[in-house]
Amino acid sequence: MSMLGAINAKRQRGEMTMEKAQTAWRDLLRHLQYGTEGYFLGRYNGSVNLVLYGRKDVEGKKPD
Repeated sequence: MSMLGAINAKRQRGEMTMEKAQTAWRDLLRHLQYGTEGYFLGRYNGSVNLVLYGRKDVEGKKPD
């Protein structure tokens, strides 16, 4: 979370646009795993997938 928080702080200070912040968040989370089968996902406003490990095809879309 601290990695994402640092990017969000830059966005809040106006040093980064929301679009660039989302790209940075996706790039950080896209390949992170925990354990052997765990993964991270990120959603914007609780509904739009920013990133889902191994599923780049769903990025930017609402889950079904």
